Amino acid sequence: LINSVVLLILLSAFSDPERYYLPHTELSTDFDFTDDANICIATAVSLLMITICGMATYGAYKQLSAWIVPFFCYQIFDFALNTLVGISVVIYPNSIQDYLRQLV
Repeated sequence: LINSVVLLILLSAFSDPERYYLPHTELSTDFDFTDDANICIATAVSLLMITICGMATYGAYKQLSAWIVPFFCYQIFDFALNTLVGISVVIYPNSIQDYLRQLV
């Protein structure tokens, strides 16, 4: 359900780019296509997550384990990514704080 809401927001931002302000545009130089590319990538990831969650729901309902495997693979990938982010926050807290100050 959350992925569907995110997908609707992304599609509306893609159809009307003047309505939504993306904060990293002022940091970019001449590469205006990055906004469209980022929205397309986020839309693709959102569609993929909707598909994976749908497969997991169908597999759980029909008791087919092969349909649930992609969901667990995503969970393992997400855990590994979050672990790396947590480790980097612990090891490099000053550089992250400097980066956040630059954004504000």
